Amino acid sequence: MRHSIVEDMIINMSVKLKQTQPTVHLAIKLFDMVCVSQSREVSVTKPNLKNSPENLKIMAAQCLLLASKFTEVSRMYPAEIIYQVKGWGQNEFEVLKDGAIEEYILNLLEFDLILLTPLDFVQFFTEAW
Repeated sequence: MRHSIVEDMIINMSVKLKQTQPTVHLAIKLFDMVCVSQSREVSVTKPNLKNSPENLKIMAAQCLLLASKFTEVSRMYPAEIIYQVKGWGQNEFEVLKDGAIEEYILNLLEFDLILLTPLDFVQFFTEAW
C-alpha cells in the first residue's frame, strides 16, 4: 500500500472527526516513524495480525488516536474511527479497543511522542514575526 494512500486516509478520518491540523501532522509523523522503525514491515505480534493493507489502515487509525490523545482537548474513542471507516466491523473495533497496537507503537517509539512536525516550525516562525 502506498504511503500517500495512508496519508489520505488519515486526513479523511481527521476531517470527518473534526481534528485539528497539529493532530493530523502528528499522526502522519507517528505513522512514518513506525514504518521506519520497523524497516517498512508493519506487523503486530500480540493481536496476531499479518502484513496487509487492512492492517496498515488499523495502524494508521491507531496513530491518529495517539495523536489526538496528545494534541486534542476532547477525547476520541476507537468506535468513532471505526464508524468513519467504511467496511470495518467488530474485529477492527476489538483490535483498537484492546490497546495492543497502541502499546506496540509506544514501545517501538520508546514512548517518545514529542515529535516536531513541519507545522510546528511554521507556527514558531509566524509567532516570532
